[in-house]
Amino acid sequence: MKKEMVPVLNYALKKGFQIHPKALELLESLEIKASEKIIKDLVVEKTRQNIFQISQDDLEAYLGIKEDPTLENEVKVLAEPTNKIATGEGVDGYNALFSNRFRKLRQIVSERPESKMIKTIASVKSTKSNDSMYVCGLVNKRETERNATRVEIEDSTGVFEGVVFDPELQKVASMLLADQFIIMKVTLGRKLAFVINDIVFPDIPQQEKNRSESEVYAAFLSDLHIGSKYFMEEE
Repeated sequence: MKKEMVPVLNYALKKGFQIHPKALELLESLEIKASEKIIKDLVVEKTRQNIFQISQDDLEAYLGIKEDPTLENEVKVLAEPTNKIATGEGVDGYNALFSNRFRKLRQIVSERPESKMIKTIASVKSTKSNDSMYVCGLVNKRETERNATRVEIEDSTGVFEGVVFDPELQKVASMLLADQFIIMKVTLGRKLAFVINDIVFPDIPQQEKNRSESEVYAAFLSDLHIGSKYFMEEE
């Protein structure tokens, strides 16, 4: 038994109660403050009933997770798509997925002013210009070493690696995730290494809001676990 549960158990014992081992296991899975309140409430209620034992059923009923044997199963399967789901596309399917993702995000950034200056990775790598250039792609990896962070991105024409030296920009680079779409402003540095001077993320495209002629409300719900013993019916 957890040592935090000792005061809770002592409280019940002093009131003349016994706690079933299964009930104690359930209590230990809860936060200590919640356990204290539950025991105090149950002690009051069970004292009125002149019953001095707290069982697992008592706790489950209190928490609203006790299964109701009177409930009937009314689930009806309308469609079963499992047999139609397959992952047989292999590498080709994987490439198609990320190529499609790249194209859609590339389309989103086309709204930005600097989008007209974005070049493919192949063309940037072949240039010898010292001017600033923009390149976009999906993040392959990032590595931080000493005072620099290396970022590698990929598009349909190749793989590109640049280095971030600016401390503030390194903080941004440190939060990049694999397969994340970014635009990088780069210049050609010494030893033909590319320096990343800015990192830009795709904007959320502006869309005209759909408006209803009448006032309506929407409720967004998570998985309710209907039918589970943990379903909180009253709530």
